Amino acid sequence: MRKCIIFGCGKTGTDAYRKIHEMYDVIAWCDNNPKLWKMEKYHIPVIPPTNLSSYCTTHESLDVIVTSSKYHEIARQLASMDIRNVLVWHTGFLYDYDGYLYPSH
Repeated sequence: MRKCIIFGCGKTGTDAYRKIHEMYDVIAWCDNNPKLWKMEKYHIPVIPPTNLSSYCTTHESLDVIVTSSKYHEIARQLASMDIRNVLVWHTGFLYDYDGYLYPSH
């Protein structure tokens, strides 16, 4: 099972988790809000963005799924951290950053 981190702990992140947790091993949540760091959501740790690089290094083929409406801004933030496996959760579906439905069939 592929591993992922869900970026965004709000309602959209929760909706994404409920749909994808059977096809992904969600190993962490991530959020830019420092008040959420070191908390847990569904017994899964919430980490700061600065920890993403170490997770990506430790876990091969790790996807980061952005669930925020600010996905363009967050994708740029992740690219500046050299994080490449970024997907976007939008309207109940996963897309790669180029806008193609993921996984493609």
